[in-house]
Amino acid sequence: MSKRAEYRNAIRSKKMIRQAYIELLEGKVNAKITVTDIVKKADINRGTFYAHYADVYALAEEIEQSIVDQLVTSINDVPYQSFFADPMQFYMKIINWLESDKDLCRMIAYSSRGEDLLRKLQMVSIEQMLNDNSVKEEDKNSPIFRLRIKFFATGTVSIIQAWLNDELDMELEEAFKEVSFLIKNSYAL
Repeated sequence: MSKRAEYRNAIRSKKMIRQAYIELLEGKVNAKITVTDIVKKADINRGTFYAHYADVYALAEEIEQSIVDQLVTSINDVPYQSFFADPMQFYMKIINWLESDKDLCRMIAYSSRGEDLLRKLQMVSIEQMLNDNSVKEEDKNSPIFRLRIKFFATGTVSIIQAWLNDELDMELEEAFKEVSFLIKNSYAL
């Protein structure tokens, strides 16, 4: 078998494993998913699973990291100052990203790993603001700056979590428009 064929088979196997895991998440909310569950669902042998992942935790971590990477890519070009000047620019990127695969995001949020993922999303949001080159170093080191970014990141994740859990009595865009209004008015003070 050629290297190219082996590569395609590996990609196909990983895709089948990931898909099986995601489908199992839907049926086993907050329950333990085992390697046996995954290999049966994917119709592969255990050796194929272990050729790609050490365990189910490693698979879940890879999927979560992929989701976080997608989010980072989608918000990467929104600088800190434009966040405060126009928070909807930032929020629309998050909304579009979430809605591009709402079912996957909801399944993971409902799983036992959902809290970990939301915590990672919060940390990514904070990190993005801290690493923005358009923010002056003295501002980055300010306790007020750190308080604000923590507040906005925590609030953003809280709203997303409420939306994923169907606890928001409005559309996500409408909720973030209201939050944007609050941010603009509080930042002007």
